[in-house]
Amino acid sequence: MKKTTDKDRTTADEIIDESVMLIHHEDCATAAEHLQQALRIYRDITAENPDSSKDRAQLAKVLNNLGYAYAELSQYEDAEKCFGECLDIRRKLYTGTKSEYIMQTIHLLICLHLDMQKYSA
Repeated sequence: MKKTTDKDRTTADEIIDESVMLIHHEDCATAAEHLQQALRIYRDITAENPDSSKDRAQLAKVLNNLGYAYAELSQYEDAEKCFGECLDIRRKLYTGTKSEYIMQTIHLLICLHLDMQKYSA
C-alpha cells in the first residue's frame, strides 16, 4: 500500500468541500463520484493511522455526504451502508458535546428509511 501524505489529506478535503457544493447545486451524481475518490483516500489514511480521531472524523464526514448523495440518486442500499458505517464511526468518536454529529446521521438514516418505506428495525 502506498503511504499517504499530507497532500493526499488536503486533496481529499478539497474534494469533500467541492462535493458539498455539487450537492447544493443538485449534481449528486458528480458529487458521489468525487466522494468515492475521497473515501478511498481516507480509507488509506485511517488504515495507516487508526488512532487518529481527526482522520476517522473526516472518514465519517465522507461517508455521511456520500450516503446523502446516494439517497438523492435513489441508490438506497448504498446510502444505507454509508450511513451505517458513518454512524458506527461517530458513535465511537463522539459523546456529550459532539453528539449532534451522531444525531445528524440518525436523522438522515430515518429520512432514508422513510423514502425506502422501511418502517421496521
